[in-house]
Amino acid sequence: MIIELNLAQAEEILNVLNERKSKTINLMSAMSIIKYVIKHETEVQVEEIDRLIKRINDNGYKNSRLVEDFHNVKEIMGVESGKTKDKYFDREGNEKK
Repeated sequence: MIIELNLAQAEEILNVLNERKSKTINLMSAMSIIKYVIKHETEVQVEEIDRLIKRINDNGYKNSRLVEDFHNVKEIMGVESGKTKDKYFDREGNEKK
């Protein structure tokens, strides 16, 4: 089964599931999957900005303001991604329970 969610939707679902008093093994497994998908998505977003910056530079587009704006967005996304990952994973990359 494939389901597409944005980060906000995935985190909202995870928060709702986290509030449940009784958690079955299946629910715990689903929550773990959602956490790893969130982690992956946060990492991919920054990589996509890098690819876009490289593509702009490779194509000879010389609008330094545009590239600077993308670098600023990448920095902000990196900070936000780090905060999101820190909610669900420790420094070693292990899932927080």
